[in-house]
Amino acid sequence: MIEAGRLKDRISIYSQDLQTLIATVWANVRPVTSREMMRNQMEIVSDMFTVLIRYRSGLNTAQKVLWQSHYYNIQAMTVDPADQSIILTLTLDPQASGVSYTTTE
Repeated sequence: MIEAGRLKDRISIYSQDLQTLIATVWANVRPVTSREMMRNQMEIVSDMFTVLIRYRSGLNTAQKVLWQSHYYNIQAMTVDPADQSIILTLTLDPQASGVSYTTTE
């Protein structure tokens, strides 16, 4: 079971089209470091987070997460039945968040 003191962030989970609020829950949100991405052989991406929440049914990777006024896509979801928790891996959804990135070459 997750200790309540670890869950200090408030997130909202929405349907893919952002029209339906599915749940608002307490979570532990932390950025994924470049070192963790390299260790797991992942592409290095800015604005990637892992989110620990208590287990709840009905969640899937098509949904979106709202945290600190930005929307995030759920890239992966790991369920831990023993700990009764879910770990979500999130990346920023720039279109839904109204964020634009510019590239320089």
